Amino acid sequence: RVNEGMLTRVSDTNQELAERLTTGLVALGLCGSIAGLLGGTVIASAIRRSILQTEQQVRTTAEQLTRAVPNSDVSSSANDSPNALEQMTRSATAVLSRLRQTERDALRAEQLAWVGQMAAGIAHEIRNPLMSIKLLVQATAERPRNPRFNSKDLHVLEEEIIRLEQIVSGFLDFARPARVEPRPVNVQELIERTIESVRSRAELQHVQIQFHPTTDPVIVSADANQLRQIHFNLLFNSLDAQPQGGFIRIFLDRTHDGKVNVLIEDGGPGVPGDIRERIFEPFVSSKETGVGLGLSICRRIAESHGGSLILCSERLDTTFQLQLPAIPANTGLSSSPVAETTPPG
Repeated sequence: RVNEGMLTRVSDTNQELAERLTTGLVALGLCGSIAGLLGGTVIASAIRRSILQTEQQVRTTAEQLTRAVPNSDVSSSANDSPNALEQMTRSATAVLSRLRQTERDALRAEQLAWVGQMAAGIAHEIRNPLMSIKLLVQATAERPRNPRFNSKDLHVLEEEIIRLEQIVSGFLDFARPARVEPRPVNVQELIERTIESVRSRAELQHVQIQFHPTTDPVIVSADANQLRQIHFNLLFNSLDAQPQGGFIRIFLDRTHDGKVNVLIEDGGPGVPGDIRERIFEPFVSSKETGVGLGLSICRRIAESHGGSLILCSERLDTTFQLQLPAIPANTGLSSSPVAETTPPG
């Protein structure tokens, strides 16, 4: 009887615990479901609010883009679209089309500005030679007894005509770059021939030209005539800067990265500080009679050969550095002669 009483009490206790556990689990399930519904509702509301805000921002941006394009068809079709993304896409497409058109118009305006600037430069440069020719013709016409040109007049006419030809050639070289025909060229021999071509003028001006070549042959793949045009232009600029005498030093060597390095320095007054940064821009010149196209053409020639032409800004004097990619020295050299090149003005 004692054991039966104990078993009865234990059974009652277990049944009471089972009922409490069942009640607790049911309550927990109900509370969890309600909490899940509430949490899901809050999260869904936050997501919906974020989507609405994003849609509103997209619509606002689309309206701003639409207002930026004064096109009634695009504006009406974009505003009537219920889809914000579609409205945004149409507006962005219209804006991009307008930007492309604006870019084309700006490029065309820039080209016209360059044409106008070149025309003004040509008119300015050819005015003086034409005036000299006009005065000579008028003076000859006013001599009834001897209407012919004398030797001095003919010499002046020839010089002015050559000057006009150089001016026109410089503008043509700037407007229509020559096609590059690269061949193996010995830079040392090319520089030596160029020096010999200008040595007579250098001696008249008492300018000493010193050339310091490297011991090994320096070969580049280049158009010999165009490369010689660079050397001509730099040497003539140095001579123009030293009318009362001075020096020109030319250094030829190789860099560590396998490039040919040509340094040309002179004892002139140097490039003025206000144009040092713009010296390679067209129509920028430190000379009173210069057109300002020579250095621009030279840099374009150097870049078309895969090289560079710079003004060494860390030096106070005038020092130009020409770099070109080198090729092996055993490459066969071209035997074609180098034509005489007239340096641009």
